[in-house]
Amino acid sequence: MHILSFSPAFKRIQQLFLILGTVSLFVLIPGCGSANVPLTGHVTFESDGRPLSCGVVCFESGTSFARGEIQGDGSYSLGSKENDDGLPKAEYKVYIIGAVEIASLDENGMPVEKPLINAKFMSADTSGLTCSVDGKNNTFDIVVSGPGK
Repeated sequence: MHILSFSPAFKRIQQLFLILGTVSLFVLIPGCGSANVPLTGHVTFESDGRPLSCGVVCFESGTSFARGEIQGDGSYSLGSKENDDGLPKAEYKVYIIGAVEIASLDENGMPVEKPLINAKFMSADTSGLTCSVDGKNNTFDIVVSGPGK
């Protein structure tokens, strides 16, 4: 039976690689964490400044997506993976979904939704809203118009 034995120099090299590997994990793993930037804002109507009290603000770039539920006071806080965890630095198109109220029920008892904002704000392609997230300004307020305006 032949037993492998390594020279002391080889064992030192092996230990060095083990130490370097462990150290690099401690250096690299924090870099793999969230580099997200916190971003909050308010959504208000241009006509009278009152807050939009429902819906979801969406930020969309070529590689990232973040959303924030609009609260009763019009405020929102963005999250990309979890609520309120921010979003990566990038250029974003901004739009709002779900800003509706139940106007009535149809003949089948299903809710009939009435939009609270102009339809142009409901799509990234038509809203005209953009935001550069660079970590310097962590607020993005949005002013919308009502439906048909």
